[in-house]
Amino acid sequence: MTKVVLVLKILCPKLRFAYAFLCI
Repeated sequence: MTKVVLVLKILCPKLRFAYAFLCI
């Protein structure tokens, strides 16, 4: 996992799944 992903999860925990799909 990249630092960007970790930051996104902290900022928007509710959308962490959405970000995960975008990062895949």
